[in-house]
Amino acid sequence: MKKFGQCFLLILTLLSVVVSCSHQGAQDRAVAAQSKSACIDSVRPEYQSYFDSVEKCIEKESDK
Repeated sequence: MKKFGQCFLLILTLLSVVVSCSHQGAQDRAVAAQSKSACIDSVRPEYQSYFDSVEKCIEKESDK
């Protein structure tokens, strides 16, 4: 009888997790996608500057 209670509790826990996860709307995921885009846009100038400096360094090395 103790095993039945543990098994029932496990199944009930898993079921509640699945139900709670399935109720997350697309709205939550859309916010994450927007913040990712904003993050990329804010970091892009740094990367562009880095690649420009690498390109200049390569040009200097090839001129030698």
